[in-house]
Amino acid sequence: MARLALIWETYVPANRNSTRFQRAHSLTENYDCAFYTRADGGMPEEISIPESAIHVCPGKSLVSHLLFPFWVVYRILVKDDASVDAVHTSYHLFCILAGFICSLGGKIWILDIWDHPRLKIEFLQKSEGIVWKMALMFYRAVYVVALLAMSHADLIVLSLHSQFAETNGLPGKKVVNVPNGTDLALYDDVQTETDDGFNIVYVGFVQPSRGIDTVIEALSDFDSTNDQWTATIIGPATDGDERQLRRFARRKNIAENVDFAGRLSHEETVRRIANSDACLYPFPRQRVLRYIYPIKLFEYMALGKPIVASRLEGATELLEHDVTGLLVEPGDAEAFSEALCRLSEDEDLRAEIGGNAARAVERYDWNGINDRFIAAIDRCFASQDDFETE
Repeated sequence: MARLALIWETYVPANRNSTRFQRAHSLTENYDCAFYTRADGGMPEEISIPESAIHVCPGKSLVSHLLFPFWVVYRILVKDDASVDAVHTSYHLFCILAGFICSLGGKIWILDIWDHPRLKIEFLQKSEGIVWKMALMFYRAVYVVALLAMSHADLIVLSLHSQFAETNGLPGKKVVNVPNGTDLALYDDVQTETDDGFNIVYVGFVQPSRGIDTVIEALSDFDSTNDQWTATIIGPATDGDERQLRRFARRKNIAENVDFAGRLSHEETVRRIANSDACLYPFPRQRVLRYIYPIKLFEYMALGKPIVASRLEGATELLEHDVTGLLVEPGDAEAFSEALCRLSEDEDLRAEIGGNAARAVERYDWNGINDRFIAAIDRCFASQDDFETE
């Protein structure tokens, strides 16, 4: 069995529907793994990896960010405490650097891009204070280096739209497209409740940069043509973003209809989606968002909900307009409102689009996705002339 080091900045969540959980579960089921991380969040009991094989980088906050790639390289190349044959890195910038250096040291490097590598930079752009501003400058420099390093990976597992590889010059012969998915078994016993009115749900980060301001603008137009509706906004938000969005909803006279529910458990989130009449994916056209396959879309589809979605590359790969969803131009509040009006006025249309979406998502069950993922890694191992396993 191959010995594999998982180099991830983040911990593994217990949510079975997250890409991190599915990757960790698949890798530890098929290979002898050691886990190197910066965040000590524990390991779900379903992940079969001994505690002695979990290594957490010392240091806190910014210190651990900066130390992480050097610590990993020391443990794997110098100390050789896990005697690994290959390294698997997430898309995080410092993980990419660690993977690149390990590849120079003779290790097979599997780069797994299930989100945009610029994501950390986006978050840092909103930070206050001179220390974080300096960190932002540093991360931008690291990003430039990471983009150059990525092409040196032996295998690039891409869970973004294929245009990401093309625009970033990744060699096609090394890229294997493996989309995100969903655990269809999670929805077998979901109970739905009948409720009055038209219920709308959004799941994700609650930020203007995620299109929530467009949602509120669209709902204010929708409000003028519909008597009874509610919108539930589910997900984490900074205090500043939530205050800004609540004020916007008050100015638009829809505050009583909009519930900022905050972060909910996955079970409660699924229940809220199941009891909705329409779901939203309002992301604007930004480079960190346009190519992704968000888990929320798969969940909306699996629960048979009609989706109003921004016409971004990732979304259009999953949804067909007027068949499995309604696609509108990003940032176009009027178009979002008109699409919601169509759905609110036509129950048959809701049922047709939702049913089509539920059937279409069957090919994205995590079991099949994980088989493709492991098969790609096995082919990579087999192609290495000097690779041997015990």
